[in-house]
Amino acid sequence: MRDWWNRRRERRRAKARINNNPPLPGVYEVEAGKLARLVLVAAPADVRAIGVRLNVAGGVPLMRYVAHRADALSLEHGSGPILDRIDQVWGSIGDWGRMGHAQRPSRRRDPAA
Repeated sequence: MRDWWNRRRERRRAKARINNNPPLPGVYEVEAGKLARLVLVAAPADVRAIGVRLNVAGGVPLMRYVAHRADALSLEHGSGPILDRIDQVWGSIGDWGRMGHAQRPSRRRDPAA
């Protein structure tokens, strides 16, 4: 019974994460999709390259937006959460290692603005 309850709770959490992560504007949605796929195929160099591009474009806030969106996309496809893997690869990029993904992004629509 406990296993059933835990699986149900995880499905509900996953659904909430998906619903709370609307698509990002333009190129950032594309980057989130790439990130979700690359983390799953274990391509850390490519994941790091995306992190570096996002850091240059908007710093940790933009990186956080895209990481959470990639996590939601991964959950939509039934692949499970990927934030911990992203955190490991992006640990030394800009201020990410100090701030990490623990904070949820604000609800601002355009993180690059």
